[in-house]
Amino acid sequence: MSKPPAFQLYAKDFLGSGTTVMTLAECGAYIRLLCHAWDSDPVATLPDEDYALFKLSGADSKDEWS
Repeated sequence: MSKPPAFQLYAKDFLGSGTTVMTLAECGAYIRLLCHAWDSDPVATLPDEDYALFKLSGADSKDEWS
């Protein structure tokens, strides 16, 4: 069985989960990582390496990532 092409994002839960204290860049990186986790095999997994997460997040620099 194939997975659905999209995942649900509940606005109230997203806003209430601590994302309101994130900067715009942090929130964007978080969304990108959620998308990569959804698209991974197995689903909901991400690499356990800081550099790989940095690249997947789309951060511009190491300073922005740290």
